[in-house]
Amino acid sequence: MSTDRVYRRLARAQGVERPYDILVRMHPANRRLVADLLGCKNVRSLDPHAQAWRVINRSLWGLQARTHTIPEQLTPFSRNNNWWEIVTRTARRLGVSFYPGVGEQEVERLVFERFAAGFAQAQVSGEFSDVDSLVDDHPEVGQAMTSLRLSPAASRSVLSALALAQHRRVGERGGCKNLGDWLLAGLRWSWTYSIAVLLRVMQEKMTDIYSSWASSCRGGFSKVSAVIALIYFQDLVDRTLEDYS
Repeated sequence: MSTDRVYRRLARAQGVERPYDILVRMHPANRRLVADLLGCKNVRSLDPHAQAWRVINRSLWGLQARTHTIPEQLTPFSRNNNWWEIVTRTARRLGVSFYPGVGEQEVERLVFERFAAGFAQAQVSGEFSDVDSLVDDHPEVGQAMTSLRLSPAASRSVLSALALAQHRRVGERGGCKNLGDWLLAGLRWSWTYSIAVLLRVMQEKMTDIYSSWASSCRGGFSKVSAVIALIYFQDLVDRTLEDYS
């Protein structure tokens, strides 16, 4: 039996097949970044399926364990949390309200939006305050943001994360000023810009976005909300790209 079938069967049985699928299809660098963010060590030698399962199921450090209550942590035979419990417990700890019966992907979105708003607010200073003008200067970037149906704060978070990554490369004033050119450098000119091509460029820059978001995390709980945000955004970009391809 393949490792995928083994771990997929475990993921399905424990109600975490959705995050498992998304983690498996992540770029290896992004999956390792998520593992490092949670403190799940020794994943580099594992195949993608084992890595994904370790991020979810690792004792004490995985997503299931990190969302246990204190009584559950003290009880050896506590049941592992499913994905619904992981995202709703995280939402409640963030103070995010949601209607009973709403789908888990909607709760994921709310967690993502709260995380993104916090990151954007922290980064709106100095050169990063220019991210709002980026869409005016490069309408094609705005089209990509619109296709993802991101809130203004979430769009600002994505662009700020990319600017921060560019800042590390080119120095103090280069981050946001050159971000538009840097984003569009991967495009091949044709008669018109394609939203699919723009989304593909963003998909290729995902490691930069993730590393910037991860660098903003301080406490253990903020890391859980960050991982949920990364998982949601990965799936959002993947699905939207499929729609435009």
